[in-house]
Amino acid sequence: MLEFANLTEFPQVLNKIPMPLFSIAGNKISAIPLELFYVPKLGVLDLSGNPISKFPDIDAVTLSTRGPPALGLKFFDIAATNLSDLPSWMNDSSFKFIATKTPLCERISRDNLSSKEVYLTTFVDCTTWTNIGYGY
Repeated sequence: MLEFANLTEFPQVLNKIPMPLFSIAGNKISAIPLELFYVPKLGVLDLSGNPISKFPDIDAVTLSTRGPPALGLKFFDIAATNLSDLPSWMNDSSFKFIATKTPLCERISRDNLSSKEVYLTTFVDCTTWTNIGYGY
């Protein structure tokens, strides 16, 4: 856990460490590397409270070589970020997003989704809010 540590960049060394729970909540990180979504055994990921506005895209070569990312992920907290949409590789997510206080949830609440985005309402939770991070 690296919560509220005033980080401005994602520590790349963490991409190699298998961990079931990971939180960098409450920092100043605006870019998340694709490698994070390939961390072995990652089940819970908390990025809440960071100024993230976009997730990395995956090209076809990476997808065919490495397979889909975030396979073990079950819970993903992106609350209080600047995310307004999700990349296409997250379209058939088996995990649940907590996305309260995001531009994405503002769009969902205003029914401002395209017909291709209506699926978001099935796995994006815009109502649950506790706090940023876990406090570890």
